[in-house]
Amino acid sequence: MEYVAVCAALVLALGIGLRDDNSALSELIGAFKTAYQKFSYAISLPG
Repeated sequence: MEYVAVCAALVLALGIGLRDDNSALSELIGAFKTAYQKFSYAISLPG
């Protein structure tokens, strides 16, 4: 149960100011999206 509280506090701390695209949480989500797109492209290449 502690993990849920810690994760919730982390999301709350990173999500402050989520109304604009300059919050830490939105930048982190964007970085994960970009990394996943590059990874999925790399594994789709033949050979």
